[in-house]
Amino acid sequence: MQNSTPQQNRPFEPFCHPIPEPYSPGVCARGWGHDRLSGWQTDSKSSIFLGRGVLQLPLYKRKEACYVFLPMQEPSRHEIWKMFDQISPTYDRINRLMTGGWDRQWRKKMAHFLPKQPHIALLDCATGTGDQILALIDHIDTAIGIDLSTEMLSCAQRKIDQRKLGETVSFQVASGMALPFSAHHFDCVTISFGIRNMSDVPLALREAYRVLKPQGRLLILEGSLPENRFLRPLCLFYLRHVLPHLGRILSNNSHAYRYLNQTIETFPYGKRFCSLLENAGFIHVNAHPQLFGAATIYEGVKDAP
Repeated sequence: MQNSTPQQNRPFEPFCHPIPEPYSPGVCARGWGHDRLSGWQTDSKSSIFLGRGVLQLPLYKRKEACYVFLPMQEPSRHEIWKMFDQISPTYDRINRLMTGGWDRQWRKKMAHFLPKQPHIALLDCATGTGDQILALIDHIDTAIGIDLSTEMLSCAQRKIDQRKLGETVSFQVASGMALPFSAHHFDCVTISFGIRNMSDVPLALREAYRVLKPQGRLLILEGSLPENRFLRPLCLFYLRHVLPHLGRILSNNSHAYRYLNQTIETFPYGKRFCSLLENAGFIHVNAHPQLFGAATIYEGVKDAP
């Protein structure tokens, strides 16, 4: 007869190994650790899926790290504009729902970081349906919005036509990684919820730097993850489980909103993104977390020659 060790005296045996960020949900369907969560400590930045991933709880560990995560695969950005063409009719409505309307407030708050000067020529990269330009329209003189999604630009143009802003705002089909403008052309460049969709982020930042005038500003609004140990698991649960289903119901395209979740989780934010801005040449780089870190506004200034 085989000897057995009583469960209460059984030594701790980690059933998986720590994996650096970013994380994706793993499965803990079996293993004695599955039912021995009592007394474990929560990891401050992570979450765990039990069973089939229906339940999300804070990540637990006992004596040593025990992460039940597989690395989150970074999604392909190849021709991602085609996906945005497909979801353009419902894009604005889902944005309002998925952020509870906070995205409008964050876009308006970008005005606080505009250059302090009377006349501002603005370039809005990855402009989408033009909401960022409209949020700043009272603080700028002229604006050009660029995007590769023609359907999104059509939505943006309708908004501009309805508000009779055609003399102030124009749109072009162009990539943020190959801006069709001369150097030192704009006072401010904005990118809202778009930089993470670019396949070469350093190149996009260098292009923004090139077209800015000396002392011009780059302002970026992008999704991020809260640092708070209690809010982070809730945010991850929302991104992984609620957002794709919301997208499927309202746009019949859960893949698009699963892509958005994956890009938010895998994209660098906070100090790591500030480092990218500094590497592109920007000075006075700052990050301003919004709603406990659910989104972040970044600012950088082009140095004078």
